Amino acid sequence: MLQNQINHKGTIFKYLCLLFLIFTSSLFSQNSEKVKKSLNKSFNGLYFGLNTGKQTIFSGAFINNIDVLAQDSKITTEFISGYRKQVFDNKIVFGGEIQIGLSDHNLMLDYIENSNSQFNIDYTNKNQISFGLNTGVVISNNTLLFAYGYIVKSNFDIVITEMNGSTFSQEDGQRFLRYGIGIEIPIYKSFNIKGTLGSTKIDHDDLQTNTKVDSEANFAFGVIYQF
Repeated sequence: MLQNQINHKGTIFKYLCLLFLIFTSSLFSQNSEKVKKSLNKSFNGLYFGLNTGKQTIFSGAFINNIDVLAQDSKITTEFISGYRKQVFDNKIVFGGEIQIGLSDHNLMLDYIENSNSQFNIDYTNKNQISFGLNTGVVISNNTLLFAYGYIVKSNFDIVITEMNGSTFSQEDGQRFLRYGIGIEIPIYKSFNIKGTLGSTKIDHDDLQTNTKVDSEANFAFGVIYQF
């Protein structure tokens, strides 16, 4: 099991490295004078947008000093708002962003502690919000290649049902990091399209858990309106 997780994370890392190499090779293959003449402020200022893609979703219920985790890979739609600044002849972009996610993030798990202690757990997602930074470089034809990092807060209401039918409730708030790389291209007037590929970093501190969350590759496609 541990070896499979290591191999899986290694595969994600290889994909990220491959995309980074493609992006950087495209950057340095451009003629610098042509790049400079073609650049404009397609990524400067306030913007709004919409993302949809697949994300690793997880939550934990605290039972007898164990953080009982459930996870899945879910389609997520996010409303995006942010501000960016182009500097150094419009070649470099940096900015901040907020994302509000909407999805069926509900999870279920049958947790067997022992033969006399079994639980059915419903994890109902209330909301997900992300705050992040992004920075990138603009190459010819106003293509933005960027890296991003988001701190994500995902809140759940949890209902735990025991074998005898009794239930009790909890609340769970997961904080974790999402990071990766992406590409954004203007398509019509102030509208841009974008794509991202990344992963998730999860830290449960010193809590004992029933399992480890296996971070799968996260990917998304979106539309941006740049003011």
